[in-house]
Amino acid sequence: MKSKVLLATAITALSLSSCIKDEPLGKETDIVSFKIEGDEYVSSDISETTVSVIVTEYADLLNIIPQIEVSQGATISPESGVKQDFSEGPVTYRITSEDKKYWKDYTVSFIKPALLNLVFDFENWEESKQGFYNMMLKDNNNKLIKLWDSGNPGIAFVNKGEFATAPTSDAYKGNYAAKLETLEGNINFVNLKIPIFSGSLFYGNFTLDHGIGEPRKCLMLGQYYPSSIGKPLKFTGYYKYKPGSKYVYLDSNNNVQTTTSIKDEMSIYAVLFKVDKKEAAKTYLDGITIMDSEKIVARADWKPETASITDKPAEEGKGFTRFEIPFIYKEGEELDFENYIYKITILFASSKDGNEYKGAIGSTLIVDEVEIISETPIIEE
Repeated sequence: MKSKVLLATAITALSLSSCIKDEPLGKETDIVSFKIEGDEYVSSDISETTVSVIVTEYADLLNIIPQIEVSQGATISPESGVKQDFSEGPVTYRITSEDKKYWKDYTVSFIKPALLNLVFDFENWEESKQGFYNMMLKDNNNKLIKLWDSGNPGIAFVNKGEFATAPTSDAYKGNYAAKLETLEGNINFVNLKIPIFSGSLFYGNFTLDHGIGEPRKCLMLGQYYPSSIGKPLKFTGYYKYKPGSKYVYLDSNNNVQTTTSIKDEMSIYAVLFKVDKKEAAKTYLDGITIMDSEKIVARADWKPETASITDKPAEEGKGFTRFEIPFIYKEGEELDFENYIYKITILFASSKDGNEYKGAIGSTLIVDEVEIISETPIIEE
């Protein structure tokens, strides 16, 4: 009996050994994370073939030592931990799969927002693999970088054909502006109904880590705000807005309802907030915390009833309205760049409550020539 048990154990061990030996090697060729040590690192955005690393104005781009995590078993060249010079522009990294049959190149750019003006003309757009367009900026090397995002990735996730945010030639100035339109959702999952998709565009990133059922948590709002720009004073730009005729919402029984008694509204605001330096890379606001987080230092909210807002027809016409909104600071709040990192976000939406899947189908917001105006900082000698 003992010999039979030993024989069975041996056969099992051989079988397991065979399974392990036959396990195929990995084919993945992804950069999972990319960061550098120290307070100069703010955040990184990794897409299909690009990595954009945000650093403070004090980062030494000549001597960057990246800490890079790649797919299990994959290799990277140049290697993680090897010093690189990013002062002349992007560096290309090649990821080779564990089975050595596949590879992918990533273009890695380091961005100092202090070298970028907070003026956004919405002229540069890039089509994604999912078929929607991302609003892009040009960095100091004239390369396109992605610092803005929208709800389009969420629409792509549920295989919806149309996208709510796109470029339009109906611009106040230049060739393009951003068009945000509330679309019919008509999505009915087991425990989730999505009657509408609001058009949205925001200075930050979109994530599906929390699932499409938590739309407000899909927003990672905020990008680095450099001290060299000075204190934000005003938020300005141009817009056109036309609300849709029928307002759509879910009632208390989760049934889709429509009404003409509720008029849809757009959403336009900018928010400045502070984060701990050591937590800057992973600290953002989302669609919930953006309203009342203790981190918020100042807000510039578009509200037609607010007397301090300038909202008048644009001089050149074209149906646009120029807005100018002052930042309202918390009482007694002073900017402390020595001890905190500051981030700023800008958000536009064609339906104010679209992140709760409420809004009027057809509501359309077009925005162009947006700017954050700051006071000139006093440089002490």
